[in-house]
Amino acid sequence: MHTWFRKVLPLLLAAGLATPACGGGGDDRDAAVKADCEVAGIENRGQPPVIESVMITQNPDCVLSAILDVRTDVPASFSLRIEGDGHGRTIRFEERGTDLALPILGLRAETAYSFTVTAAAEDGTSATHGPVSYVTAALPDGPFPPLEVTIRNEAKMVPGVTVFSSMILQLPLDQRPGLFLAVDAEGEVIWYHTHPDQVLESFRLTEAGTLLYLAGTDGAREMDMLGKTLREWSPQGREMPAGIEVLGVHHDIIELPGGNVAAIGIEMRDIEHVVEGKAVIHHVMGDVILEWTRDGALVHAWSAFDFLDPQFYKQDFFDNFWDLYVDVKGGTKNWTHGNALIHDATDDSFILSLRHLDWLVKVSRQTGKLAWKMGEFGDFALADGSEWFYHAHSAELLEPGRIMLFDNGNLRPGYTAETFFSRALELTFDETSMVCAEAWEWRDSEPFYSQYLGDADRLPGGNVLVGDGGRVQDQAQPLYNPFNLKWYRIVEVTGDGEVVWELRARDFSGNVLGYSLYRAQRWPSIYPAAVAQEVP
Repeated sequence: MHTWFRKVLPLLLAAGLATPACGGGGDDRDAAVKADCEVAGIENRGQPPVIESVMITQNPDCVLSAILDVRTDVPASFSLRIEGDGHGRTIRFEERGTDLALPILGLRAETAYSFTVTAAAEDGTSATHGPVSYVTAALPDGPFPPLEVTIRNEAKMVPGVTVFSSMILQLPLDQRPGLFLAVDAEGEVIWYHTHPDQVLESFRLTEAGTLLYLAGTDGAREMDMLGKTLREWSPQGREMPAGIEVLGVHHDIIELPGGNVAAIGIEMRDIEHVVEGKAVIHHVMGDVILEWTRDGALVHAWSAFDFLDPQFYKQDFFDNFWDLYVDVKGGTKNWTHGNALIHDATDDSFILSLRHLDWLVKVSRQTGKLAWKMGEFGDFALADGSEWFYHAHSAELLEPGRIMLFDNGNLRPGYTAETFFSRALELTFDETSMVCAEAWEWRDSEPFYSQYLGDADRLPGGNVLVGDGGRVQDQAQPLYNPFNLKWYRIVEVTGDGEVVWELRARDFSGNVLGYSLYRAQRWPSIYPAAVAQEVP
């Protein structure tokens, strides 16, 4: 594996090199300068800030980012001009101060760059340092996805960077390193974060510009864009409401208004079912909606066992997914398999996507009371010409009464394993008339089928980013066959279905059994707005 190294470029700037600006010093020359400034309509300013030191250090978490340590004699705001890779840009940082460590993000591997630092004081005076040369290292050795852009029409694309969570499937099967990636329009990796031991699932950009994410079932974490862990939270060992024992968190996590965090938890209860006329006790896995404060105090825990009937289940109830995580005699039953969580601010409720029941369910955030079930055998009528979703992923609320999701299509009625298909689907729903209707769908020019995973996000302007995340070589094979080689693609489509960008990850060489994609997002910039503004 690649040996991490720290490349430090200490750059000290003497105080006398600052560029002079309009100001008064008392001698005849300064008086003349002051007079010239007043004639030109320029306000009288003080001396420009002095950039006392600049140091650029490679980030040990990601060789495509660096840390800019800069010190000035007076409080200042900072900007960084980046030239290289054919894409010049300026980064205007939000933080002000005299001694700051600022992130340099969005660089390509093995590329030469030049950096110019500007410090601006509150009175408008400024000083610059640079340009400074910097060369990025190669990507780490190991099973990085073999990314290839097969379609690119930038004139019709939504500008920005594509950020996604990728799973690496390899031998031995118990090694599943997780990976977050960001790529530009050309498919070049410009940021990443790895976890050697855990699949990385859902991730959310917070109001503060940090990344909230799940690391397998270990728990939730919050980190900055340099990969520094800020907070960790695990349900194990926490005091839960009576009757609830959460074994882990999984699949989705969100930030709530006010700063609390919510995620999907999993618990096991023994439930009696009648099978072929005989009473049988099943170890049933069901989902729990968890809410906690930033300091880890539990606020709510709403269990599906309490707002749904565990006697209702569908075919994939007998799926053994949770046996990978829970060792219990007789194995577990995968009842609900939640995979997406939404907060609906209009009535302060949660909407939970339950893949194995083919439902979206709305639950009161404050009471845990069920409001409705959407899907086959649910509470909504389906408008003429519309079809229900099956085993969906990544539901998101676009606006009140409008939801988008990735409809995987597993066990879709009227089809077989050889003919199941997936689609991106937008639905409208009326909570008064209780009618649900298709508003938009995308199936591609040729049918496609993701057995598992997937995403669909409406972008500004109307395009949709589709994560076709769980493709397999033979879709008729069982879902959990590890040797049914896997791949994924991310597709941007227009409202009329034109594909304007496609990124693929498909390579089965060596010990790699393939790659899967959990979520994909399009950000305006690799810099969160709370951290910096990026301009050409």
